[in-house]
Amino acid sequence: LESADWLAIGEGLHKTDQGAAFEVGTQELKGGDWQDVKFKHALASSPVVVPSITGQPAQWANLRIKNVSTSGFEIHLEAERPNQKYPADASVKISWVAIPEGAGSIGGIKYEAKVTAATIMEKWTNFSFPKITNARIFAGVTHNGGHTATLRLKDQKDGSVLLRMDEPENCGSDEKHPYAAAAHILVIQDTYNHQSGK
Repeated sequence: LESADWLAIGEGLHKTDQGAAFEVGTQELKGGDWQDVKFKHALASSPVVVPSITGQPAQWANLRIKNVSTSGFEIHLEAERPNQKYPADASVKISWVAIPEGAGSIGGIKYEAKVTAATIMEKWTNFSFPKITNARIFAGVTHNGGHTATLRLKDQKDGSVLLRMDEPENCGSDEKHPYAAAAHILVIQDTYNHQSGK
């Protein structure tokens, strides 16, 4: 069994309580090569980018990002097998949040946004963040080298989480990930009252 954190934010430009602008967007992402995502509004500094698949992919799919800047980023659908491209005639809907690195609050809810060093490989690596009670963690991962891999998280605590790159062994990968990646991490406090449903 796996657990999953979820977050719902309306599409468009938003501001943190400290006045930092961040953007949420959606688009149809085609398979094949890297594609540009342009922000509708330039951000004040290079952001943390957390993408997710919100549609039904044609086959197993993974998102990787690179060249993140104040005006946008590049993204692609990673195919399941090594040295293979996702079918160019296939597409899937994605959503993303881009928020400048830093800590603060959004509607009174604490958050921290951080890009880790490019040190994440196949072994579990500890990532620490300021203690946030009931932390919910969302992440994107960069692309380095030709190995198919996705970012995995475990042992989440209020101030840390373990990260690693996970290669799909059943798809021909060997589970050794020699190219270090960086994670784009967004940690948000969960203030939902699970007992009362409010």
